[in-house]
Order: sequence, then structure tokens, then C-alpha cells
Amino acid sequence: MPYEPFLILAAIIILAVILYFSFRPRKSHVDVESIHASFGEDNILSLSFERERIRAKLQDTKRFNAEKLKEEGAKGINIVGDTVKFYFDRDNEAIYHALNDKVGRRGDDA
Repeated sequence: MPYEPFLILAAIIILAVILYFSFRPRKSHVDVESIHASFGEDNILSLSFERERIRAKLQDTKRFNAEKLKEEGAKGINIVGDTVKFYFDRDNEAIYHALNDKVGRRGDDA
């Protein structure tokens, strides 16, 4: 068959692409500065940590940039009123503490 070498080559390319995306390194470091910037300067009123989610109460949700937070790896971003809840795949508590230190305020859970 004249198409057989092309089919084999196509299968190898597809397998290589699947393996590349399966095993490529994921972003391991979360940039707290970028996370903080996604909320807007001095826009966070308080932070809390509850059930692996970070909760931020904001002065103005219009200044919050959800796309920027997603770029940093945030999942499940939920905005209700003046509160934003979100989480990451891992290290949520460490991210919360680093963000809380950056904001310089005690959270609701203090």
C-alpha cells in the first residue's frame, strides 16, 4: 500500500504530541506578586482560607482581573458580590499565607 508509510509517520507524530503534552513540566512556582496584582492595588480588604480555597473580600470587583489570576494557575474562580474564592492544584495554604503577608492584613480567620 502506498499510504502505509504516511500512516505510520502520522501515528508516530500524534503519539509524540500526546507524550509531549502529558509529560511537559508544569508551572511549579506560583508568583504571589502576580496574584496580588490581579486583584488591583490596595483592593483586598481581607483574606481567609477555608477548605483548600482562598477567599478574598474586595473593595471593588471591577478592578479584579480573573484572566490574570487564571494565567497564574488558579482554578474554580467564583465571584459572589464583593468576594472572590479560588484555589490552585496544590499549595493553597502556602499561597494564602504568602498572599496574606503581601497584603499585610490579618485574614478573617485570625
